[in-house]
Amino acid sequence: MDAKTLKELKEGVGFEDGVTTMRTSIDRPELVIRTGWIPKNSRQKASALRFLFDQGSRTSAESHPMLQQIPKTVVFFDSKKDAYAAMQECRNWLQESDKHKYSKQQARETIKVFHRDTAKFDKEAIIAEFQRWANDSSIRVIFATEALGLGVNLPDVRRVILYGLPKGEEPAIMWQRGGRAGRDGQDGEIILLVDDWVEGPRTTPLSIQKGRQSNRQSSQNLQSLDEAILAEEQNKIRKLTLPERRSNLPNFWYMLANEPSCLRVRFLDHFDEPQEFRIYIRKDRCCSNCNPNLQLGKLDNHYLYSERGNSLNARRKKVLELITTWAKNQVSTAFPNPSFQPTVYCFISAD
Repeated sequence: MDAKTLKELKEGVGFEDGVTTMRTSIDRPELVIRTGWIPKNSRQKASALRFLFDQGSRTSAESHPMLQQIPKTVVFFDSKKDAYAAMQECRNWLQESDKHKYSKQQARETIKVFHRDTAKFDKEAIIAEFQRWANDSSIRVIFATEALGLGVNLPDVRRVILYGLPKGEEPAIMWQRGGRAGRDGQDGEIILLVDDWVEGPRTTPLSIQKGRQSNRQSSQNLQSLDEAILAEEQNKIRKLTLPERRSNLPNFWYMLANEPSCLRVRFLDHFDEPQEFRIYIRKDRCCSNCNPNLQLGKLDNHYLYSERGNSLNARRKKVLELITTWAKNQVSTAFPNPSFQPTVYCFISAD
């Protein structure tokens, strides 16, 4: 709890102002905090989550996928619709990718969805399998909503992913979800994946702009009531600019995504963590801002060839340039007596 919540709790239960509060540390030094970016127009494809399965890739062309090499992972979504969509996309990718080539059954066993409306029998089966120790569990990744919460004993989860900024304003959401990793005391990770539009400057919040505009209209009496209502409705349906969208973000999340300062300290400061508890922070495993080698960056390098398309990298451009030059020298030989003006593209592709 932050200071405001603690104050409200004391008042709510009738404690006196001078009551002594016994505190323990909220920090989890065994968990490193990392951020990554969901590339533009890739949220629905969930391609930013493909890095989760890299450690389960084949070790050679003839070997079978080593599913148990994938660390146990829970990915949190704010809706079951998003969780199902991401699950299907990742399963399809695992089956289609030359790097993995999972069978349909292997893909289904590797990724499961867990939410409030999951049938009781399925919930119990998923939890029972995921609780099997370490490599014994066939389930390696669970796409979950908040329903996979307190009261579920999952001690050896190695990674917790938050897919997008939490919808709630309270930082405790990320801290609570992330804290479900490494309950056995072993090293783990909290990873926050942020949509790329969150990065960048922001403007004055739209609500303040409207308030200023409304005050000017009232004082100058330039618009009738009907015109003011119409203007308000048009503002509601108008697509916000990116700076305006960022302005509507809670300040904590905007600063977390855009400022280079320590991610862990930002959380500890919010919850008023006493300085005497901060001596246990592990400098080598603090956060991706303190240790740039831990940064995930923009997670856009896990596409299938057919998804990305046929692109011209520097090497292909150079090869095409050399072939084109050679072809120009061969035009007269290939067409010694032309009845038309030949070009090199008469016998080589333009791309």
